[in-house]
Amino acid sequence: MRNKENMWFDNAIGCEKIKFMFNNELSINSVQVIDLIIEGNCNVILKLKCLDMPDFIPKKWKEKQASAISLVLKFTDVSNLSIHGLLPGLTLTPSIVSGTQVSEIFIDTGQARLHCTSRWLFIEDLSPYFGD
Repeated sequence: MRNKENMWFDNAIGCEKIKFMFNNELSINSVQVIDLIIEGNCNVILKLKCLDMPDFIPKKWKEKQASAISLVLKFTDVSNLSIHGLLPGLTLTPSIVSGTQVSEIFIDTGQARLHCTSRWLFIEDLSPYFGD
């Protein structure tokens, strides 16, 4: 059951996808970075594989035995970006805040570090992940 604290996605544009598909819960406690893309107009796209499956998932995903969730986040109007090391392939727990004025992600694994501050956070895509 969801606690009363704000969830990482509460102010993200597209948060209704999580609210509808996963009964308002999607953990980012164990994610694998699949890709990190920096677009020319101060945008950062982060493709993640969420390894912790929520209790409530779409019936079709359950029937096809989805093993994880593919999550694509887009940070737009980036004001700060710092990247050290290689993130793709690492399993980690990011810290994400989606505010009404500023959104932010922070990752520090010891091997790699990412800090991004942006005006907007979009949940671009949520889809089932099948396989390992």
